Amino acid sequence: MNTEVRYVKFDPLTKSGEILMPGLIQCYRTVFGDEPWNEWKKCLVCGSKWGLLEVDKLKSLNCKHCGETLVDFWPSSVVRNSIYEEITSEASCWLAVVSDAEVVGFCWGYPVAPAELEKKLKLPGVKDGIESNFGKIDLVAYQDEIGVIKEYRNKNIAKAMFKKRLEDFLGAGVSVGIVRTMSSPPSAAFSWYEKLGYKVISEYNDEDRRVILARSLKDLDI
Repeated sequence: MNTEVRYVKFDPLTKSGEILMPGLIQCYRTVFGDEPWNEWKKCLVCGSKWGLLEVDKLKSLNCKHCGETLVDFWPSSVVRNSIYEEITSEASCWLAVVSDAEVVGFCWGYPVAPAELEKKLKLPGVKDGIESNFGKIDLVAYQDEIGVIKEYRNKNIAKAMFKKRLEDFLGAGVSVGIVRTMSSPPSAAFSWYEKLGYKVISEYNDEDRRVILARSLKDLDI
């Protein structure tokens, strides 16, 4: 395994972005196909899902469920479209890259008004939660995604990308960070953000116990 990692600021509209796009899509699908998300294959009939660690089980099912062939949970086309939609000129996106274009980690986010973030997250009360903790502010830093494939974890790669994104946010004058993640079972992201001092300001009360975490970025030391 190549462990020499370089960090690249990613813009999907540049030539280098075009080169890295396939690797980013594959990395994204691999990260979320693994635990704790297990979003690799799904049944369009009942909504059941299976992760990468359940490949043998999928084979025993002949990749079928409810009489229908299972489909990708995250089709490449869907991931690609989401990347183009979310990684705009205002966004901060950093990739961890090995070899020429093998992406092993990603981290992105963007400034957004609290009211617009509430609409995006489809969770009433997010704006009020932000204002009750930080007062009325024009923009917050929505820390949308961060992930590293299993083989490259525990090498401070996520931390390095996070710091670069943090510098971008603070440089743009955005000083409150917001993140959505799973709290039950606690994802690695939830445990990490909690250790950094992020607090729950809103929650979905859904099956995955998704929550919204927030904290000031000005005094964040990682």
